Amino acid sequence: MTLRLALLFVLPCLAGYAQVAALHSGDVLPDVAGQTLAGKQLHLPADGLGKPAVVVFSFSHAAADDANKWDATVQKEFGSGGGVENFTIIMLEDAPRLLRGMISSRIKNGEPPAVRDRMAIVVHDEAAWKKRFSVADTHHSYVALLDREGRIRWVGSAAYSDTAVSSLKEEMAPLLQHQ
Repeated sequence: MTLRLALLFVLPCLAGYAQVAALHSGDVLPDVAGQTLAGKQLHLPADGLGKPAVVVFSFSHAAADDANKWDATVQKEFGSGGGVENFTIIMLEDAPRLLRGMISSRIKNGEPPAVRDRMAIVVHDEAAWKKRFSVADTHHSYVALLDREGRIRWVGSAAYSDTAVSSLKEEMAPLLQHQ
């Protein structure tokens, strides 16, 4: 009887996980929501609609440097009136629950106030997002370029590099021409 009840609750969860598909160009970014470092709620893709957006996903402390490089590059290349939104999603579901507050606080204290509204902590659906990005290495971040409607135009699944940045710029160019 207990096994039947357990299966009744576990199987639908597993079925939902199995249905998570990899991200593809043209797909709308699945909803992701979390609390920003400034204490507000961030909902993507909704909060990025109207402008192209770069969304950097970080799945570990080891990926923080990689995510910071992406953030700095996007700000340098497209920020300050460049017409591009920039968000960072920090996945903490796999971090021990007791340490999440401390981790969030350390991240917040390490970031200037100007970027805290666009950096969110997410503590759910991490396995699904890893599957969407086909995460094989949590030591670097994963990047999605969205168009004005929240559709995926490009996915970066390699560590930050000049080649990856060039690829992003190439995909970004047509989005910026139509502003």
